[in-house]
Amino acid sequence: MTRTTISVALLTFAGIAQSAAPPPSLPAAVGRLQAHDAVGAAAILESIVHTDPSNGRAWRVLASAYEQLHRLDDAIAAEKKSLEVDAAMPAPLFSIGSLYAEKGNPDAAFMWLERARASRKIDMTQMETDASFDSIRKDPRFAALLPRAEDFRDPFVEPVRIIREWDGESTNDQFGWIARNIGDVDGDGVPDVVTSAPTSNAGGQAAGRIY
Repeated sequence: MTRTTISVALLTFAGIAQSAAPPPSLPAAVGRLQAHDAVGAAAILESIVHTDPSNGRAWRVLASAYEQLHRLDDAIAAEKKSLEVDAAMPAPLFSIGSLYAEKGNPDAAFMWLERARASRKIDMTQMETDASFDSIRKDPRFAALLPRAEDFRDPFVEPVRIIREWDGESTNDQFGWIARNIGDVDGDGVPDVVTSAPTSNAGGQAAGRIY
């Protein structure tokens, strides 16, 4: 009698523990990916998109997991699915171009990258430092995708008169990230400003610089 009672209690406890297991979640998958467990991340994400195929972010993170696993065709398919369910998010246009470049398919890469540039919502300067584009970097079409000075001549929605412009010293130093009015420091009657380039390498790797 006692043995039977213990067995029932153990079975009941096991059932409770099993039912209390948390469902697969996007934060858990991202955590796996950040821990370089792309296999575990992909398993979680595949479960999520199976249950909720309209989850655009899950499809995008799944594409990243597949890319880490060198499953480039699956990564492309996942990015395309994310576009299908979340057309307002243009980032997959750039990612698909990158994946096709990795596959060594320049025509498909440039087709998608041109769409990314046309969206005017993607920082195309990423191409200059991303190794995924090494295979197409010398193609004449590559330079045509990078920003040109005229792209920034009228960047404002409201009527604005530009008084003065300053350019950063190097690519990707994030010049102008933060700017503050600091008053007339030098006493010339003109208010002064300070700004930063937080990832400038001028004083050491990503040491940053203040102007």
